[in-house]
Amino acid sequence: MKKYRISLLCLLAVLGSASALAQIADGGLEVAAEHARINAERQQIEKRFADEEAGCFQKFAVNDCRDASRARRRVEMADLRRQEISLNDAERKRKGAEQMQRMEQSAAAKDEPPAAVGTATPRGTGSTRPHALTEPRKPYDPTEAAKAQAARKATADNKARNHQENQATRARRAADVAAANEPARYAKKLQEAADHKAETVERNAAKTKAKSAPLPEPAP
Repeated sequence: MKKYRISLLCLLAVLGSASALAQIADGGLEVAAEHARINAERQQIEKRFADEEAGCFQKFAVNDCRDASRARRRVEMADLRRQEISLNDAERKRKGAEQMQRMEQSAAAKDEPPAAVGTATPRGTGSTRPHALTEPRKPYDPTEAAKAQAARKATADNKARNHQENQATRARRAADVAAANEPARYAKKLQEAADHKAETVERNAAKTKAKSAPLPEPAP
């Protein structure tokens, strides 16, 4: 009798979930129909705008006509976009509810009463160890999923920020090292210039001495 009650409860849970899924599916059809309507209206607006633009060139105030047509098109497109955003939000909620209903349906179909601790096993098994109690699977929670996604994004942002800070620190250190070595390089350049000048002066003095040397006396 107890097993019969458990089976009946499981059957009622499955039927209830199936009914909820049917309602969700109907909602999905309505959302798809609304998307189709929005796309059709958007195409009609674009076609009318093209026709109005062509007609504006036949009028005297061409620019005023085109500006008015563009403003009307912009307002109508913005209204369709708002409707589309609302539908997308409803679609996300519908899919989340559908997934939750499926998980609840699966859990209800597989749910069994846990064995009591210390209950003897059937004869012939040779073991009296109780069955391990498994933790029930948590249903899908869109809020928790959004929090987890936000946490992953924050972690990625922190890594990117730390990488940028490390790059900036290395660049500052390289600049400090270059600035510290700048006096030594400047002194080396001064010494090289002085050595070059000394060599030039010595070379010019040798050339001058060679030109001013007296000619040898002629032989008698």
